[in-house]
Amino acid sequence: MAEPVTIARPYAKAAFEIAIEADLVKDWKDQLLLLTQLAADPQLAALLSSPELKPDQKADVVIQIAKDKIGSSVQNFVKVLASSFRLDVLPEIYVQFNALCADYEKTQKVEVISAVALTDSQRTKLSSALEKKLSRKIELDCTTDENLKAGVVVRAGDWVIDGSLQGKLAHMSESLLTERVN
Repeated sequence: MAEPVTIARPYAKAAFEIAIEADLVKDWKDQLLLLTQLAADPQLAALLSSPELKPDQKADVVIQIAKDKIGSSVQNFVKVLASSFRLDVLPEIYVQFNALCADYEKTQKVEVISAVALTDSQRTKLSSALEKKLSRKIELDCTTDENLKAGVVVRAGDWVIDGSLQGKLAHMSESLLTERVN
């Protein structure tokens, strides 16, 4: 069976193209988030996986629960997903839709984990440096982790900078072991 990522990709791309064409990207993003949250509800998920309900009935259930919070084009999207037996990949569609939005808007969400909270000045400097490095607008998501003891870990997609004390010690240990072997 195909992975949810593979299944969701064409649906996310189609939704994104519809949203761009209608200039409703923010609305689609919000509505897909709502649908993803609904799909995460265990009772609804059980109902939607029931073989007793026909695809159009499943779509109607989702649309009725969402009520006026989703537009007609998103309602049609739900009907397409239901008729294709793909309502279960809504969370992955949302993830991929957001990735397409970020690429289109040239933005990058960056996770920053530090031992202590960053000051506004540090956030500004880090954001500016990352904007230059990644050629994108940066959205920092800063959290603290006392276990780091010192330093910072920066993650932007697959790109990671581990400037934590643990990371530096691990790198030093690896270097020493490599020198011993040689």
